[in-house]
Amino acid sequence: MSILTKVLKLFCYDPETDGANTFNIPKALNENWEKIDQLVLLAVAAAAAYDPEGSYAVGDYCTHGGKLHKCSTPIESGEAWNAEHWTETTVAAELAAVRTELSKKIPLSYPPVSGAAIATQILASFFGFDATCTDIPVKSAGCGLTLSPWGDGIWGTQIISIVGSLYYRTYSNYGNSVTDWLRLVTAKPPYVRNLTLKSGFTANGDCTFFVTQEGVVFLAGGVSGTLPTNQDTQIGTLPADAGPSSLRRRAAVTNAGAAYIDIHTDGTVWAHPFAAASQCWFVAPFAAGGGS
Repeated sequence: MSILTKVLKLFCYDPETDGANTFNIPKALNENWEKIDQLVLLAVAAAAAYDPEGSYAVGDYCTHGGKLHKCSTPIESGEAWNAEHWTETTVAAELAAVRTELSKKIPLSYPPVSGAAIATQILASFFGFDATCTDIPVKSAGCGLTLSPWGDGIWGTQIISIVGSLYYRTYSNYGNSVTDWLRLVTAKPPYVRNLTLKSGFTANGDCTFFVTQEGVVFLAGGVSGTLPTNQDTQIGTLPADAGPSSLRRRAAVTNAGAAYIDIHTDGTVWAHPFAAASQCWFVAPFAAGGGS
């Protein structure tokens, strides 16, 4: 008995039951190619909407000004839009028909799950959930996608989007074995900022800090100012989001010898020299705790 693919519903022969059948070219080839061709058309239209200033071309279609147009003569993929040999006839009706067909392929589970494990929906391609779900990373509503390499969905991976962050987990054994959710880390370069110095102190070269996306603070540099012997002197202040969860003490050095600096939970930075000094240098990595 012939089968259909899970997402695009492309026709497939079943080797176990259709081995003796006559090969049907329209059914097994042509109709499948037409469906794929429509999907490519929709992808080009999506690219046009995402990048209105860009130019995309596939076969008889191109994009210009964020819209998909039919061309008067085919061109090679990637050729720039040329008003002299492209028509301005949009293909909105064709795109609407493609979207209608595709909407039948991947069902959205609705209403969202309430207080139930997302793993109960492993047969759905798209699923939604609300803030009462018991097994999501944070208590917030969102949507998810199930990627199943098996037709019946008994093994696979789930990806969910919550408040702008992506999480994933895998499941196996008919959905009975499920891993913990893991957040997908994005590569975001840290923003380097200058330490806000206390009145009476100036930066000796650079005196900067940055916070990584994992919440690690790197404070480094030097200051010039009056630093009395064996006394805590505030030299600057970090913003609240860069303060540690508890006091952090790090080694430092002055123009008169050894010292240390303390970073308090309120973000204030204090220097403690063992001999009167006028300059202090330090490197202080620590985990941010949100300040107080």
